[in-house]
Amino acid sequence: KMHSSSKNVFTLVLLAVIMAATKAWTSSSVPLHRSSTTMVAMSTDGTTACWAKEQGKALVQRFGNIFEPPEEKQIALENLVLSPSQELIIDSALEEIQNNSAGFRRRFPVRLPSRRATTACFGRILAEMESGRLIATSEQHPLMNDDDDDDDEVVVDTMISQRVHFLQLLQQLSTYKQGVWSLERQMMKESGIENFGAGYL
Repeated sequence: KMHSSSKNVFTLVLLAVIMAATKAWTSSSVPLHRSSTTMVAMSTDGTTACWAKEQGKALVQRFGNIFEPPEEKQIALENLVLSPSQELIIDSALEEIQNNSAGFRRRFPVRLPSRRATTACFGRILAEMESGRLIATSEQHPLMNDDDDDDDEVVVDTMISQRVHFLQLLQQLSTYKQGVWSLERQMMKESGIENFGAGYL
């Protein structure tokens, strides 16, 4: 059974992201018609593991891309948080970040045109967010802690925490005019964290 307080936190963050994405989208000059190229696809007949995996990969690359317009990211974020399959897509994206950045886990001094390099940027930032050394600048809600030592609930809390941090990072990238490599560089400079992303190496 999912830990109720952590589930409520995830729901609150989702609502905050929906409100922020909707406000940004409606205040922009994006036309009402949304082309299929800007939408995160949603399944109406049930989500397969293969479909979710592809959506997770696409999500990471879209939001990490320096050439993706913020307006497109805002629409993709809105579609994600409204999707009934959003948790499965987010988990697939997190799996992609964890498993598909071989050779790029350490930051290179120049931006490389590589999918794995982009994925690794996400990994290092999320590792710092998980460690508590880096706080998201977007609206957030603190995770509620208690004295329950149930291992299953700890696992659930960790999973929800990772989803929350990923959503917060997507929200920040949705209004950022550059890619995730540049955002990571800015975070490293402003935070002054030594050995940035050490938990991901």
